[in-house]
Amino acid sequence: ACQNISQKDFQLADFQSEKLPPLEAVVDVNNLESVFSAGGYYGTSYNNGTLYNDNSSWVQTTSISGAYVKDSRIQNTVTLFNDFVKEAKKNGFKIKADLILNHVSEEHEWFQAFLKGDISKKDYFIVKDEMPEFTKYVDEKIGTIVEYKEKSGKISKRRLIFPEITDNHYRKVTLNGKDYYFYHTFYPFQLDVNWENLEVLYYWLDTINYWTNIGIDIFRFDAIPYLSKEEGTNAENLPKTHAIIKLISNYIQMTAPRTVIQAEACQYPNDILPYFGKERKFKTTINNEEKVIK
Repeated sequence: ACQNISQKDFQLADFQSEKLPPLEAVVDVNNLESVFSAGGYYGTSYNNGTLYNDNSSWVQTTSISGAYVKDSRIQNTVTLFNDFVKEAKKNGFKIKADLILNHVSEEHEWFQAFLKGDISKKDYFIVKDEMPEFTKYVDEKIGTIVEYKEKSGKISKRRLIFPEITDNHYRKVTLNGKDYYFYHTFYPFQLDVNWENLEVLYYWLDTINYWTNIGIDIFRFDAIPYLSKEEGTNAENLPKTHAIIKLISNYIQMTAPRTVIQAEACQYPNDILPYFGKERKFKTTINNEEKVIK
């Protein structure tokens, strides 16, 4: 069974609880991320959510963020979603949702406030006053690379995830005649947040509180390896990123112990292992040689 939900009209009739029992196999829910003001996808066509009713009895909903508090459309959506969750639980489902911690949409209240003149909101993002000098090249193993020469003299070597969309990792924004350069790991409308700002942490903890209270059983942490953007690094799998994840994991264990987390960590095996919560070793054979990967 397949049902589409209109992004334009924000019609979520398919989330009404009376529609739950007939769910079989897969229900494709399109454009829900725009309705839920997803961290990076608000108002775009880059969104999909899939609900499953299989032997594991869990439901993947959509990407979510904390913007529900500011948008009446989100409020109406959440009312329907609450009803859906209640009926899903009655029918033995567990609810799984993306949580995007790396970036927010250009539609987010922080960025919109900056555009309206609240300069303090730039502290919620990774922002430079001048565009760093950079060189770009293609590495045969890892793709397009951009190397930035920082003011400190350090070289930040970063993968460009979507070279067909953007030339580098910075979006230029001019406000009152002054240029600002906002960092983005992915698309220019997905602005990376500044995890050095404690208000960012408090915001996401509040967001987690909200959705666990509604009934989310599993958070899939989207784009999790990129949280820390220390100069002179590739901004992937850094110690500060793991520290943030551990902090959030401990917080969830204390406040919502029935909720678990999964990490979307598209990395090499030795870089993925720490996301399981501790260092592990395993043996494998590469080119007929046995190797131990930590």
